[in-house]
Amino acid sequence: MIPSQGYVPGVHRPSYRELWNKLVAAIRLVREGDWAPANPGHLLANFDELAEKFEIETTTDDDKALILLTALREVTPKHYIGDCPPELSLEICTGGYELFVFRWKSESDLFKKSVMYLKFSLIGKGEKGPAFIHSIHPDHPAKATN
Repeated sequence: MIPSQGYVPGVHRPSYRELWNKLVAAIRLVREGDWAPANPGHLLANFDELAEKFEIETTTDDDKALILLTALREVTPKHYIGDCPPELSLEICTGGYELFVFRWKSESDLFKKSVMYLKFSLIGKGEKGPAFIHSIHPDHPAKATN
Protein backbone atom coordinates (compact mmCIF):
# COMPACT_ATOMS: atom_id res chain seq x y z
CA MET A 1 0.00 0.00 0.00
CA ILE A 2 1.25 3.47 -0.81
CA PRO A 3 1.65 5.62 2.35
CA SER A 4 -0.42 8.40 0.77
CA GLN A 5 -3.37 5.98 0.75
CA GLY A 6 -3.68 6.01 4.52
CA TYR A 7 -1.32 3.27 5.68
CA VAL A 8 0.86 4.26 8.62
CA PRO A 9 3.31 1.59 9.87
CA GLY A 10 2.45 0.39 13.37
CA VAL A 11 -0.95 2.08 13.48
CA HIS A 12 -2.88 -0.93 12.20
CA ARG A 13 -1.99 -3.13 15.11
CA PRO A 14 -2.59 -5.14 17.10
CA SER A 15 -3.72 -7.59 14.47
CA TYR A 16 -6.23 -10.34 15.18
CA ARG A 17 -3.36 -12.83 15.19
CA GLU A 18 -1.27 -10.71 17.56
CA LEU A 19 -4.19 -10.47 19.99
CA TRP A 20 -4.72 -14.27 19.89
CA ASN A 21 -1.02 -14.77 20.60
CA LYS A 22 -1.16 -12.35 23.56
CA LEU A 23 -4.21 -14.12 24.97
CA VAL A 24 -2.61 -17.57 24.57
CA ALA A 25 0.58 -16.31 26.26
CA ALA A 26 -1.38 -14.75 29.13
CA ILE A 27 -3.37 -17.97 29.66
CA ARG A 28 -0.15 -20.01 29.74
CA LEU A 29 1.55 -17.65 32.19
CA VAL A 30 -1.43 -17.46 34.55
CA ARG A 31 -1.89 -21.25 34.40
CA GLU A 32 1.80 -21.61 35.37
CA GLY A 33 1.32 -19.16 38.25
CA ASP A 34 3.57 -16.63 36.53
CA TRP A 35 1.46 -13.50 36.88
CA ALA A 36 1.59 -10.38 39.05
CA PRO A 37 -0.53 -7.33 39.74
CA ALA A 38 0.63 -4.23 37.91
CA ASN A 39 -0.62 -2.20 40.88
CA PRO A 40 -1.28 -4.44 43.92
CA GLY A 41 -3.68 -2.04 45.68
CA HIS A 42 -5.73 -1.46 42.56
CA LEU A 43 -5.98 -5.17 41.70
CA LEU A 44 -6.89 -6.05 45.30
CA ALA A 45 -9.78 -3.57 45.05
CA ASN A 46 -10.84 -5.29 41.81
CA PHE A 47 -10.83 -8.72 43.47
CA ASP A 48 -12.78 -7.31 46.44
CA GLU A 49 -15.38 -5.94 44.02
CA LEU A 50 -15.64 -9.33 42.30
CA ALA A 51 -16.04 -11.08 45.66
CA GLU A 52 -18.82 -8.72 46.70
CA LYS A 53 -20.70 -8.57 43.40
CA PHE A 54 -20.48 -12.22 42.40
CA GLU A 55 -20.13 -13.84 45.85
CA ILE A 56 -16.97 -15.66 44.81
CA GLU A 57 -13.82 -16.45 46.75
CA THR A 58 -10.84 -14.24 45.97
CA THR A 59 -8.68 -14.97 49.01
CA THR A 60 -6.09 -17.42 47.71
CA ASP A 61 -3.80 -17.31 44.69
CA ASP A 62 -5.73 -20.30 43.33
CA ASP A 63 -9.00 -18.33 43.61
CA LYS A 64 -7.46 -15.42 41.75
CA ALA A 65 -5.94 -17.65 39.07
CA LEU A 66 -9.35 -19.30 38.49
CA ILE A 67 -10.94 -15.87 38.00
CA LEU A 68 -8.19 -14.74 35.61
CA LEU A 69 -8.23 -17.97 33.61
CA THR A 70 -12.03 -17.86 33.32
CA ALA A 71 -11.79 -14.33 31.93
CA LEU A 72 -8.85 -15.00 29.61
CA ARG A 73 -10.50 -18.12 28.18
CA GLU A 74 -13.68 -16.20 27.37
CA VAL A 75 -12.04 -13.22 25.71
CA THR A 76 -11.31 -13.21 21.99
CA PRO A 77 -9.65 -10.63 19.74
CA LYS A 78 -13.09 -9.28 18.77
CA HIS A 79 -13.48 -8.09 22.38
CA TYR A 80 -10.39 -5.83 22.17
CA ILE A 81 -11.26 -2.21 22.99
CA GLY A 82 -7.75 -0.83 23.42
CA ASP A 83 -5.93 1.68 21.30
CA CYS A 84 -4.33 0.96 17.92
CA PRO A 85 -1.43 0.74 18.42
CA PRO A 86 -1.81 -0.29 22.08
CA GLU A 87 -1.36 2.36 24.74
CA LEU A 88 1.77 2.06 26.88
CA SER A 89 1.51 1.44 30.62
CA LEU A 90 2.58 4.15 33.03
CA GLU A 91 2.69 1.88 36.11
CA ILE A 92 6.11 1.69 37.77
CA CYS A 93 6.65 -2.06 37.22
CA THR A 94 5.18 -2.13 33.72
CA GLY A 95 6.19 1.27 32.36
CA GLY A 96 6.48 1.11 28.59
CA TYR A 97 4.73 -2.27 28.20
CA GLU A 98 1.73 -2.36 25.90
CA LEU A 99 -1.74 -2.56 27.44
CA PHE A 100 -4.26 -5.05 26.09
CA VAL A 101 -7.80 -4.10 27.06
CA PHE A 102 -10.95 -6.19 26.56
CA ARG A 103 -14.66 -5.83 27.28
CA TRP A 104 -17.02 -8.76 26.79
CA LYS A 105 -20.36 -10.20 27.82
CA SER A 106 -19.39 -13.15 29.97
CA GLU A 107 -21.14 -16.47 29.49
CA SER A 108 -19.64 -17.76 32.75
CA ASP A 109 -21.74 -18.43 35.83
CA LEU A 110 -18.73 -17.23 37.81
CA PHE A 111 -19.36 -13.69 36.52
CA LYS A 112 -23.16 -14.16 36.41
CA LYS A 113 -23.16 -13.41 32.69
CA SER A 114 -22.13 -9.79 33.29
CA VAL A 115 -20.27 -7.43 30.98
CA MET A 116 -16.65 -7.64 32.14
CA TYR A 117 -13.44 -5.63 31.69
CA LEU A 118 -9.88 -7.00 31.61
CA LYS A 119 -6.57 -5.19 31.10
CA PHE A 120 -3.16 -6.84 31.07
CA SER A 121 0.35 -6.43 29.73
CA LEU A 122 3.11 -8.84 28.80
CA ILE A 123 6.85 -8.60 28.49
CA GLY A 124 7.50 -8.64 24.74
CA LYS A 125 5.53 -11.40 23.06
CA GLY A 126 4.91 -13.17 26.35
CA GLU A 127 7.62 -15.81 26.03
CA LYS A 128 8.59 -15.13 29.64
CA GLY A 129 6.57 -13.85 32.54
CA PRO A 130 5.08 -12.54 34.42
CA ALA A 131 1.77 -11.57 32.88
CA PHE A 132 0.92 -8.28 34.54
CA ILE A 133 -2.76 -7.88 35.39
CA HIS A 134 -3.90 -4.26 35.55
CA SER A 135 -7.67 -4.69 35.94
CA ILE A 136 -10.35 -7.37 36.13
CA HIS A 137 -13.83 -6.23 37.11
CA PRO A 138 -17.41 -5.78 35.93
CA ASP A 139 -17.48 -3.11 33.24
CA HIS A 140 -17.92 0.41 34.60
CA PRO A 141 -19.55 2.32 31.74
CA ALA A 142 -18.42 5.91 31.41
CA LYS A 143 -20.84 8.32 33.02
CA ALA A 144 -22.34 10.97 30.78
CA THR A 145 -21.39 14.51 31.66
CA ASN A 146 -23.70 17.45 31.14
